[in-house]
Amino acid sequence: MKKVISLMVFGFFMFHLSFAQNISISGQLGYSKATGDSFLDINGDKMVGFGLAYDADVMLHFDKFDNKLSTGLTYNSSLLFGSSSDPNTLDIGIFGLSLYGVKGEYKFLDKKFSPYASLSLGLAQLQTPDVTSGDGSILVEGETASNFGIKPEVGIYLGGFRITVAYFAPMKYEITDETAGNIQFNLGFRHHFF
Repeated sequence: MKKVISLMVFGFFMFHLSFAQNISISGQLGYSKATGDSFLDINGDKMVGFGLAYDADVMLHFDKFDNKLSTGLTYNSSLLFGSSSDPNTLDIGIFGLSLYGVKGEYKFLDKKFSPYASLSLGLAQLQTPDVTSGDGSILVEGETASNFGIKPEVGIYLGGFRITVAYFAPMKYEITDETAGNIQFNLGFRHHFF
């Protein structure tokens, strides 16, 4: 699997080097809301919670499309917290949800203000942390499970700044045997090098 992914990344960059003229990087930070059945408490009710989302990408822009079309590599992650809505129950959930993948983006206008849409595809991972006691001994070991990840995103550019809404599509993971995903509201910035 690692050889296949490495070969895909190498081929991806070789393809871009022959067509792309502009390179940019972007970072985003924002609020994340959990979706999916993994975020239910022991009574089967939706956990009340929030999350922190962050996203980074390196994009290559196609000069032949007036730099409106771009593709690249992306990393997206969310740290999700939840607790039971029942005040008589102590049920807390902490999850990490990440996407390592490729991203395609299209800006609709070649102006400082422009709406855009993007799609990210790749390896999604759901992680749970270790639970330790006061003396440092592990009570419950953390787990990691992987699946195919899909994350569509829409937003607007305001100069280099970005305002985005993304939907990390819920997928099923072996840790919980349930689906996990999120909705993200982010603010970010894109810097062009060439």
